[in-house]
Amino acid sequence: LVETSQSLGIACLDTFSSSLTVEILARSSNSHAIKCLPRVLESYASLYGGSIHQLEDSPAWPAKPTSILCEKMVEAMRPHMPTGTEPRVIAMHAGLECGVIMNAFESNDFEAISVGALVLDEHTPSERMELSSGTKLVQSLLTLVSLISQ
Repeated sequence: LVETSQSLGIACLDTFSSSLTVEILARSSNSHAIKCLPRVLESYASLYGGSIHQLEDSPAWPAKPTSILCEKMVEAMRPHMPTGTEPRVIAMHAGLECGVIMNAFESNDFEAISVGALVLDEHTPSERMELSSGTKLVQSLLTLVSLISQ
């Protein structure tokens, strides 16, 4: 399980000033780890005579696989699974939006889950989604809404 990662957004070489600007997005499930990243980047930049300017990264979101919402989602998925199979709850390096949304509220006293369809070759030019898994996801979300509104 990846805890902390960075993705390259933009790299721009200014030939006039001989400077390189690199924009990255960092994310993590650990708030301490994401706060340490700028020091690592500063060390690399200083090796080459550079410096960094820290922008706001995505807030951490530690997944809670035993939360009530997660348990309800598993219950909602069961009717849409092939016979003899059970939904799997796995930790993965996703849920970026969960951290952003949860940290936008002061109380931060609600639950969030990250769910999605089966995506293959993600973050590549060959990225694609298995359509049947998207249909099952929509059906499961409708069932979830029904379960939590009772």
